[in-house]
Amino acid sequence: MSQRLDASRYPWAKEPANIIERFGRFPHRSAVLGLTATDQESECLTVGGFAG
Repeated sequence: MSQRLDASRYPWAKEPANIIERFGRFPHRSAVLGLTATDQESECLTVGGFAG
């Protein structure tokens, strides 16, 4: 049985969940996975966005 994550109960999970919702993946992993980062992902990382 799976349960949905209730972000209000897990404040540490909010930022990663927002990144996945926004980009569909973690942008900081793109190079390791052989993926090309989008302009939006690169911008997010450049300005200090979530980096794992």
